[in-house]
Amino acid sequence: MKLSALKTDTTNTQGRWVGQIPGLGDLRLKVRPAGNADHRRRLDELLRAVPRADRLRGLAPEKQREIEAEAILDAVLFGWDGVEGDGTIGAADQPLPFERETAKALLTDPAYQMLRDAVDWAADAVAVEAQQDRNDDEGNS
Repeated sequence: MKLSALKTDTTNTQGRWVGQIPGLGDLRLKVRPAGNADHRRRLDELLRAVPRADRLRGLAPEKQREIEAEAILDAVLFGWDGVEGDGTIGAADQPLPFERETAKALLTDPAYQMLRDAVDWAADAVAVEAQQDRNDDEGNS
């Protein structure tokens, strides 16, 4: 395997819209590639901000989800389309606008793990697409 096949595109700072997420209908997410440098850097910053004693004993699952959600919102997820409120979050059956606080609440709530999985899937898809674009540009496809 060529080393270039393992490389992540870190130049896409705006993100791409990804649809056709398996099992999620018309949901579209605007994401940057999985593993981008900004995401890794932000995750590292947030983890270093946790007191050393707490890191050594292992983070509580809630704290881990919160840190991961912050890093995702800072460097991976930038929008969604095709999400409707349910009356508890947003107006029932109305488009739910992408807002950072709403997204953080959903990404940190274990009941919405499917959304978190969709973000991961979409970010992986963008990373694969970016790699394919690079291969095409280099004539390696």
